[in-house]
Amino acid sequence: MDEIYECPQCNQKITIPSEIDRAAQLELAELVHMGRRIDAIAVIIAKYKLGLLDSKIMMTHITVQKDICVRCGSKLLEDGVTNCASCSALNLNWQ
Repeated sequence: MDEIYECPQCNQKITIPSEIDRAAQLELAELVHMGRRIDAIAVIIAKYKLGLLDSKIMMTHITVQKDICVRCGSKLLEDGVTNCASCSALNLNWQ
């Protein structure tokens, strides 16, 4: 079953399809880390059947650097799906 989270900062719902396992998380994180955000969106759409908007929302919450908040740049305290202690933004800290 898909997991749905809400980001307190952007008020968007982030859908994470159940098919996204650890290997898929690492693949998506690597694409974002390399600056290939459009490719990450394309993978989410093609492999996990999310629409363009949901894919973009998901991608924007994947951390660019491990343990660094996508919104404020503060250090994240947990791996996986986590909220930043400083700004409350939802982060997909998958790297």
